[in-house]
Amino acid sequence: MQRRYALVTGTDYGLGLALAEELLGRGYFVVAARHDPKKKQIDGLRERNIDSLAIVQVDIGDDESVKAMQKKVRELVPHLDILNDTARFYISAIPVPPCRRHDKRESKQIDRQAIR
Repeated sequence: MQRRYALVTGTDYGLGLALAEELLGRGYFVVAARHDPKKKQIDGLRERNIDSLAIVQVDIGDDESVKAMQKKVRELVPHLDILNDTARFYISAIPVPPCRRHDKRESKQIDRQAIR
């Protein structure tokens, strides 16, 4: 079976951390993007999953930080099967309009292009 890869932002705590843990349990290699290195929960998860979890630092509000994260992710994994931007879920200051439905081809294209 081919290895699957995921990038999850907002893994400092809460939903992002829980999603990273769930994906690890399902056999994914997870790149966990965190904002605050003082929050240590993801470090504990890394210790238990040393071969399946990489942590990258990112400030999603800073374009240069996001570009640096993209570069690091490209170095860590050959592709992404899942990209979950949990961090933006937490910091949204305005309501997010309902998403239109995507067919599977369109969603896969978006996922592949997200890390390029």
